[in-house]
Order: sequence, then structure tokens, then C-alpha cells
Amino acid sequence: MLSIEIITQFCEQLAKVVSKRVPENAPYASRFVQLLSKTLSAYSAKAVQPLDQSFRPLRRAILSQSLSAMFKAVESALEENSLGSSSAEKIDAAVKEEIEGVEWDAQLKVEMEGNITKVMQLVAQKIEQRLVLDPSILQMGERISSAQD
Repeated sequence: MLSIEIITQFCEQLAKVVSKRVPENAPYASRFVQLLSKTLSAYSAKAVQPLDQSFRPLRRAILSQSLSAMFKAVESALEENSLGSSSAEKIDAAVKEEIEGVEWDAQLKVEMEGNITKVMQLVAQKIEQRLVLDPSILQMGERISSAQD
């Protein structure tokens, strides 16, 4: 086994490289963080802290890209005139895909759940915008108008 000092020095050096060489919007950033996180999980949190800190911008970028993808899925699903089950299925599939993409990191998963809350708020807002609450449309005693169908 490596001593804690050697692990800490290695993590400090690797953290410098990661900070300088791995762009936040790199297409491989998620996989990179995933692989190194799994590898380093065997060591103490104190020893790998410098490297974990260098992953923070990458994790923020992962969350941002994921939130953007879910928002696009909501916009796409709700841009159609009907609010049928296919819209719900599209949104559900997008959310599941994003949450499954971060199963490997407990903290990232918790933060992703915060993103899902934002997505559900957007869905509620979009549905609320589509509600028609005109009193003439909501009358119950008269003939059914085309808006009530």
C-alpha cells in the first residue's frame, strides 16, 4: 500500500494537471471524473481532497449540461399541442437518463436531484401557462363549448 503522504502528493500534482488541462466543457469530462472518482474512493477523503476540489468545476459543468438537456427535453415534449402521456414519457425518459448518468457519485446524484426539482418546476410552470381558466369555458350548466371538449 502507498503511504498517505505519497497519495496526497500524487493527488496534489494530478489536481494541478486537471485544473490546467481538462476543460470544463470537454466531452470526456464526465467519464474522466467517474473513472478517477471510482479509483480514488479506496483512499481516505483527506488524502484525495486536492483532487476532489479540482473536480468541482467539472462536476458543475456536468450538472449544468444535464440541466440544459432536461430543459430541452421538457421544451420539446411540451411544445406539441397535446399534453398526453407521450409528453410525460419523454420527460420521464430524459430525467431517468440524466440521473442514471451520475449513479456513480453520491454527491453528484444529490445535486442532480436538485436539478430534477428545477425541471419539475418548469413542467408545472408550462402546464400552468396552458390552463384556460376563463369563467365562460368553465361553466357547468350550459352546453359544452368546443373549448371544454
